[in-house]
Amino acid sequence: MNDQSLQSGSRAVGLLVIGLAGANGGALLAALDRLRNQVGDVGYGISSLPVFKQSQFPSAAELVVAGWDVRNAAGQELEVGSVTTGLWTEADTALGDETPESPTWRSIDEAADYVAGQIHDFKRGHSLQRVIVLNMSSPARRLGRPLADWSEHEVLKASPAQLPSAIAYALGAVRAGASFVDFTPSETLEWSALWRMAEHAGVQLAGRDGSTGQTFLKALIASALEMRGLHVASWYSTNILGNRDGAVLMLPGVDVTKQADKAHAIESMTGIAKGEHLVDIRYVAELGDFKEAWDSVVARDFLGNRVELRLNWKAEDSPLAAQLALDLVRMVAAGFGHHSGLRRDLAIYFKHPIGDVVPRSPMEHLNELLAANGHLLREGATRRDLPW
Repeated sequence: MNDQSLQSGSRAVGLLVIGLAGANGGALLAALDRLRNQVGDVGYGISSLPVFKQSQFPSAAELVVAGWDVRNAAGQELEVGSVTTGLWTEADTALGDETPESPTWRSIDEAADYVAGQIHDFKRGHSLQRVIVLNMSSPARRLGRPLADWSEHEVLKASPAQLPSAIAYALGAVRAGASFVDFTPSETLEWSALWRMAEHAGVQLAGRDGSTGQTFLKALIASALEMRGLHVASWYSTNILGNRDGAVLMLPGVDVTKQADKAHAIESMTGIAKGEHLVDIRYVAELGDFKEAWDSVVARDFLGNRVELRLNWKAEDSPLAAQLALDLVRMVAAGFGHHSGLRRDLAIYFKHPIGDVVPRSPMEHLNELLAANGHLLREGATRRDLPW
């Protein structure tokens, strides 16, 4: 991206990615490089639906990207297109290939100030009015004590051994006037004090756990079955994948939140009996970035007869994550000046949206998104302009 596109008053949006050197971060950078040279319309996803005014969303050329990682990173300053050394805590997950050379810090408060300073420098250096921090780092372990139960004082004074770095990034983003999106299965946005801080700062929070494939399909099918009176009796899901996320999810305690997120919508929408919804995740190195998902579903009609479905989903995981993340980033970017605090209207993007959001069909969540973002709709456009 040339310097001219980053002048003050431009439409540029800073996108700072936690985990930029990972598979998802690499796929996002590769996608943006391709999109910047592509001629014609690009179908990002929801933000590209014809009911929206496309002028409200940033294009690929208008996203100014940098980020952090604890692998394959260099330097301590955020530079466009580069990976700088990220934060590291003893509470973060590790496979042993990390090279954490992050600055030492004694508390979340101190680490958040460091992140805020980096973001401020990046904003000033590129004359940016809008910045979004996107968490695409490795999944974290579920804390022994739920983060929702921690007081603000306890979080701020927590040491690197107590809380994962994502919390410092989120707090640093809010302090720097940047919005924060959690694409991972983490507890970060369960800390409700952060919602109040974001509201006061006029920035947005959204999360958690991007719904890129299988869980989105499950919610869609489950809601359709229930609508037809075919009540779901059992649902078994398995995922096999061979990328780094898969390896991390095999670490003790890491898959707890992920499995709960994948189960959340189905169990809420169907009333399926406890123990009849099983979710399994397995790491198979040979698959690489190709993730395969299998589902075995049993429903019953009004006379108790069995109705069975077998679902199979296979795709490259990282490009799907990159597409959904960019779609979400465009929606958050268009929300500056219109939304602040926790964005419950973005539930359609996540497996387990934060904020006591009642799980619905993706179509119902789309209705909620449209209703909350009338400023983005084309003049005269309504839900009926969509074919489904």
